[in-house]
Amino acid sequence: MIIYGRESTLLRRQSVPNDCNNCGAADSIDFTIYQKYACVLGIPFLPLGKMPSTECSNCRQILDKAEFTLTMNEQYELIKRKSYTPVWTFSGLILLSLFLLCVIL
Repeated sequence: MIIYGRESTLLRRQSVPNDCNNCGAADSIDFTIYQKYACVLGIPFLPLGKMPSTECSNCRQILDKAEFTLTMNEQYELIKRKSYTPVWTFSGLILLSLFLLCVIL
């Protein structure tokens, strides 16, 4: 049984007008942004950050943030601003706060 761990959920997937560095296909890059969160007993507890990656729709090459070009970093920042952290990733903290509030009162 897993007591605690890290999970991720898809926040946004968006195509951008970039050419693939590997195969050279035009306008074939898809950005994907995941929200990482800590969980305790399967309950999302606390969001940890956003994790981006790109994938070429032609050759399927996947790049992580460390491998992004300057243009990709700029596009990532624009897409990241539109990607909000889901409220349910705080559900463990909310439940713990409600429990403590009930115990104190």
